[in-house]
Amino acid sequence: MGRRLMPLTGPGPAARRTGGDDGLTLIELITAMSVTAVFLAISTTAFLQLYSSANSTQAVSSAQSQVNTAFQRLDADVRYATEISTPGKVGSDWYVEYAGGVSGAPTCTELRLTAGGQLQRRTWPQGSSPPQTFPALATGAQAGAGGPFTVLAPGGSTNAQRLELSLTVPASTGRSVASRQIDVAFTAVNSASGGPKVTTCVSQGRG
Repeated sequence: MGRRLMPLTGPGPAARRTGGDDGLTLIELITAMSVTAVFLAISTTAFLQLYSSANSTQAVSSAQSQVNTAFQRLDADVRYATEISTPGKVGSDWYVEYAGGVSGAPTCTELRLTAGGQLQRRTWPQGSSPPQTFPALATGAQAGAGGPFTVLAPGGSTNAQRLELSLTVPASTGRSVASRQIDVAFTAVNSASGGPKVTTCVSQGRG
């Protein structure tokens, strides 16, 4: 008899593994989650740093703007002053006045630094009642160690009085806080030639 040939058979269904349907093991899943968590942490840190930097830049810009506004206004004011008063305190607020005027009737101008940190300025014609409102030049201002206002007597290369302003003006945006220092002397050029006296301004203003 001839040899009987047996049919060729492959492994049964139980022995086969269908490719692509195996899924992930627990270790692979944990590894993927860990890598994702690290990536998110790095991305979040970078985003927060950029946000903080933007806030800081905005805060510095705001503080610088306040300083520039106060400087320009006071420089134009004090330049035409004929006399500056002796600074003083009324309660917890600092005051200084100066008399003068570019044209027309002599005027009084008064600066006040409040306990709440507002640098304020008001002006009125000499001999009339001062306005009740006190517009702010800067907010959050802090006085220097020797006070916010100092009047320097004529001397040296100038025969005119000078008003020295010493303030720190902070500005904040969110958690960022920046500040700008005002420490400058304004020269009252007209004080060398005399003119309207400041006594009336003091009595009408802080009085």
